[in-house]
Amino acid sequence: MEGDRKYLERMLIVLQQAKEFSESGFEDIVTKRAVERSIGIIGETAGKVSSKFRKKNPNMPWRKIEEMRSELLHNYYLIDEKILSEMVNDNLPVIEKQLIAILEK
Repeated sequence: MEGDRKYLERMLIVLQQAKEFSESGFEDIVTKRAVERSIGIIGETAGKVSSKFRKKNPNMPWRKIEEMRSELLHNYYLIDEKILSEMVNDNLPVIEKQLIAILEK
């Protein structure tokens, strides 16, 4: 479980970085790629969290996190600013809230 906590701490750090990177929008390709990479890291790290820990924390959208990663990895050519913005503005705040709640336990 301690390893799981480390994964969640890392996810939170990278998530907050992604939000910070995206504050100026996605006009700059470097910013866009940094946010995409950050979301990929969040998804990859979520995949390392044990099933036991996941079952104890069912409010975390584990599947959605991994789906975002997969979408970026496998459908990268379809990802535009609108889709990336939705991930950042709609999904990341929900994930962040859950991460904080779990880590505060």
